[in-house]
Amino acid sequence: MLPSTFSNSTSITINNFGAATDYPSTINVSGVTGNIASMTVSISGLSHTLPDEIDMFLYAASGTKGYAHVRCWGF
Repeated sequence: MLPSTFSNSTSITINNFGAATDYPSTINVSGVTGNIASMTVSISGLSHTLPDEIDMFLYAASGTKGYAHVRCWGF
């Protein structure tokens, strides 16, 4: 299967308290069948004075949750 790209261009505001706005941010994926062996996630334009406060999660349609480690991204 050829690589596919799915995206959401909606801006997300990181608030001082509570969840971000627009939360949750949804990226609809279609046309993919079978098991996914690997995935790459790219975040563009991310900035925050305290990046250790940012947590990102990926959810499958089944509700399975994966954690995206922001602290590994070289901030």
